[in-house]
Amino acid sequence: MDEQKRGDRMAFVPPKESKRAMATAALFTMIFARYLEDNICPNMTDSDERAQFAPEILDHVIIVGGFCRDILLNRPIRDIDIIINLRELCKLQTNHLKKYHSKKEHQSSGQGCVYWKRYLEKFSDDPSNINEQQKLNPELEMMHNINYIFNSKFWLNILKNNALLQNKLSILDKPKSGYFQIEVVNTVEVGSKDRKINLDAQYIDFVDTFNIDKCYNDDFLAGSSKYRQFHRKSRQLSMSGIDLSSGRAGDSQKPTPGGDKARNSDDEDSEMDEDDDSEHDHNHDHHHDHDEPKKPDRAQRLKSMGLIEFD
Repeated sequence: MDEQKRGDRMAFVPPKESKRAMATAALFTMIFARYLEDNICPNMTDSDERAQFAPEILDHVIIVGGFCRDILLNRPIRDIDIIINLRELCKLQTNHLKKYHSKKEHQSSGQGCVYWKRYLEKFSDDPSNINEQQKLNPELEMMHNINYIFNSKFWLNILKNNALLQNKLSILDKPKSGYFQIEVVNTVEVGSKDRKINLDAQYIDFVDTFNIDKCYNDDFLAGSSKYRQFHRKSRQLSMSGIDLSSGRAGDSQKPTPGGDKARNSDDEDSEMDEDDDSEHDHNHDHHHDHDEPKKPDRAQRLKSMGLIEFD
């Protein structure tokens, strides 16, 4: 009998939520890796350095929280928390630009290097002048919003432009806290023909931080019931074939110069708060509703590393 019980424990099957979460993480990793490999700097000639180009960057895009714990305990994985280590990614970008793009001949717009292409976004025609606006914002909010570093916006743009995920990601921006809350809001099937896994209804958080050890990554989806209305509308638009960017243009979060002081603190959640907090999302019934996690004081956060300027 003991041997049978032991065999039953060894032959456990992961819950469907865990299969979906693991498949989502694997898909995102594949999409990111392929994008980086397709945009390796042409000025790099050392084979070992080229082989480490994508892994070196992805080392700082980290899944945290209960994901690994729940896998080991065979518990359903409800959501995925992905930490973007801005401190290390900015160091990598700055060091690469100094080494490979300090000469005029290596600074053309046609350079295929992902580091250089991202940096050039700083000088692109932007009617909203987003980078200039950020000078008045707190540091974390500024680094979350600017368009020329490897922050969460960079990684989400890669996902949104992927054919498999196009118009299927509902993205709620919380710039004051430096993170995005995402839900897959349409059918996204991965896996072999006879073992398809549908990623629909998977929740993911992308979190910008300067210090992964002090990142307030406790439970970003704790207030998920407040945001069901936002994601529900996105689902309706996606399933109707309406572009999410244009369909949500009127209620998207706009970065505001001056940070918290220049913004009414009730503006961000006014629409979502109308949702009934007594009800819980069917995918997140294990969460308790409470206020959004408090952002650490500015003095407790490490200073970010600014990128060097080029002539």
